[in-house]
Amino acid sequence: MAIVASSLARIKSDPLACLGGSERINDFFARAGHAWRKCTLDPANTLKLFVLQVLNGNTAMAHLRHLAGLDLCPSSYCDARARLPVEAVAGFVDSVCSDCREASEEPGSWLGHRVLIADATSTSTPDKPVLQDLWPQPVAQKPG
Repeated sequence: MAIVASSLARIKSDPLACLGGSERINDFFARAGHAWRKCTLDPANTLKLFVLQVLNGNTAMAHLRHLAGLDLCPSSYCDARARLPVEAVAGFVDSVCSDCREASEEPGSWLGHRVLIADATSTSTPDKPVLQDLWPQPVAQKPG
C-alpha cells in the first residue's frame, strides 16, 4: 500500500510531469485541431485540474484552486473541460498508454508492475428480473 500512496503523492505533486509536461499536452491538442486563446486554462492546465480532482476523491471544483495553486473560478474550469474535444482527450490517453507499453519490458507491465487502467466512471441499472438472473444480488443483501 505504501507504493500506491507514494505514487499518488508524486502524481498529485506534479500531474503535468506524469503526463509528459504541459508542452507535450498542448502540442498534442493543437495537432488534433483544437484551438484556444492564451489563458490559464489551456488544455494542459485543464487536464492537470481534472487529474487533481479525480485523485482527491472527486473534490469540489471550488477546492481545485487551492490544490493547484491557480486563481480561477469553478465555472471557468467547467467551461474549459467542456471545450476539450473528447476525441483529442481519448487520443492523448492512448498516447500516454502507448508510451507506457513502449517503456515496459513485457506487455501489460510498467517497471515490473502490472498496469491496470480505470476510467473513474460508474453506472447503475434498474433491478429487473432479467438483470437479476445475469447478476444476482450478494447473499448478504436483502432481496429487492
